[in-house]
Amino acid sequence: MIARLHLRTIPQLAVLVALFVVGAATRAGAQASPQNSQVYDCGDLIREQEIDRVIGQSGTKLAFSSRDAQDPSVPGYTECDYDLPGGVVLGVAVFTGAARENIDQAWTLSQGAGAKAISGIGESALLADAPGGRIILVRVRGGRGVRVNAGDVEGSGRLDLDEVIKRVAAIVVPRI
Repeated sequence: MIARLHLRTIPQLAVLVALFVVGAATRAGAQASPQNSQVYDCGDLIREQEIDRVIGQSGTKLAFSSRDAQDPSVPGYTECDYDLPGGVVLGVAVFTGAARENIDQAWTLSQGAGAKAISGIGESALLADAPGGRIILVRVRGGRGVRVNAGDVEGSGRLDLDEVIKRVAAIVVPRI
């Protein structure tokens, strides 16, 4: 059985995730408005059973949800971290309102690091390397953004991380 891991416990991925959250924290209060900031329940974005179908295995578990630990300095940010079978961790984040600035900053950083544009998900999407895994950033209608990232903690190589994060993003994007 996989120990309860989420992206905050893996140093390389934690650094990457922090890059996406820190940027707007100091300005979020001034830019946020209740009309355009929204927080989601993880089960409304994607259910564990749906991830199981994506990976062709059962046993996905929600490891962390920001819904109960919402930071009021970054309204509109939702994070859901999952433990997948075989030592893979998956992170799903939604950025709305003031938190959208975080996805925009990540977009710029990823483009500078050689991210690849992909079509068919949201208004536009980038696929990139991330410390310890892969990441997809998606710009969505209405000034929203989605980040899906995955890392193979055990180095098993049993899952095609690009395919997993693309398929998960394709499920999440229409739900926000």
